[in-house]
Amino acid sequence: MLSRLTAIVLALVVAWTPVQAASPAISTAYKNVAMDLATCQSRITQLMLSNGFTRVESLQRSVFGDYGDYQLVVRCVPDKAIVFLAVAGPTAGECDRLLDLLLGQI
Repeated sequence: MLSRLTAIVLALVVAWTPVQAASPAISTAYKNVAMDLATCQSRITQLMLSNGFTRVESLQRSVFGDYGDYQLVVRCVPDKAIVFLAVAGPTAGECDRLLDLLLGQI
């Protein structure tokens, strides 16, 4: 009985390890900006495209884009005069770099 329990526990540990290793890094930030929604979305779309993001799409108050294995969303909140940014991908360093790249240009 003990060896069967040990085998089950070992199988669960082995199965769980790749899931943990594949967890994405996420970086977030916000910036105070005074822009109406249309201007904000247009500006963010332009910034993403000029910095090499692909599959750039605007939906409601947000703009989404891909950068290789990384995904970015920028949420425009004109009534609070802020934009909220979130980047997710394999490494925290690259998430931070992409976040800083766009923050510096908004």
